[in-house]
Amino acid sequence: MIKVMNDGIQQAELDLVGYPMLTPDQLPPGYLENLLNRDPDEQGELLVCEMDGRVVGFLSGRKTIDDDTLVDPAFNTYALVTDLFVNRNYRSQGIGQALMAEFADRMRAKGLKWLHIWAKARNRKAIEAYLRFGFEPYEAGFVKPL
Repeated sequence: MIKVMNDGIQQAELDLVGYPMLTPDQLPPGYLENLLNRDPDEQGELLVCEMDGRVVGFLSGRKTIDDDTLVDPAFNTYALVTDLFVNRNYRSQGIGQALMAEFADRMRAKGLKWLHIWAKARNRKAIEAYLRFGFEPYEAGFVKPL
């Protein structure tokens, strides 16, 4: 079921962005296995929400360390949500927010103080949800073909 949801994330981003996103069947071999079996040093978490006897959402995340020398060093170590998906039929029921809250609690218990998540700029629904969850924009990235 996680594969179906992960493929759903990939297809949704492909539909929004197009190139350079890969189709779900083009994902590298072992991608899903790596998602499910993180390095213990990353203190990763995989949370699953079940309703009506089926998996309807999941969140994957891990500890991440950046090397930005222009910020407080404590800001460089944070919890990163790498994947968040809720089945279309179960959205707007608080599942994503519940998964995010549980992940935040677990990572806070590991001593982390910051939570980061990324979204494709065209994914307005995700961005709106993250703002409702209490996230604030921090950086914006831009691309341009050469």
